[in-house]
Amino acid sequence: MKKILLPIDGTNKSLESCKYIVENFNTDNTKIYVLNVNEDFYHGFSNTGESEKANKNVLKAIDNTDNELKNFDVEKTVVTSKSAKEEIVSFAFENNIDTIVMARATKEGIKKISGSVSKYVSKFAHCPVIILP
Repeated sequence: MKKILLPIDGTNKSLESCKYIVENFNTDNTKIYVLNVNEDFYHGFSNTGESEKANKNVLKAIDNTDNELKNFDVEKTVVTSKSAKEEIVSFAFENNIDTIVMARATKEGIKKISGSVSKYVSKFAHCPVIILP
């Protein structure tokens, strides 16, 4: 069985990866691991309202994967970490993932300038990484 890792961050852009998976992988022999890495705690949300709003967006995004990937065997995981990129690479290795499918640059502004999760993942992952524009 092929194991696909789908990291999502709660944005619509990250969910576009679901469409790619549906169009390019067979439901009979593919298991999808949906992973969200919650960095909210470490990136200093100033109040609980901001953190709760971010968590609701993530939960909504994870629920949306149910609709998109309804014919696949799906396992969902939410973790809290200070580094999404390191957590994605680690999760892929620990779960013997065959391919990572992810969107490129879903964040705007300074985070987009200061570093790229998809670049890091493609450089350090042990498996092929498909980065969707």
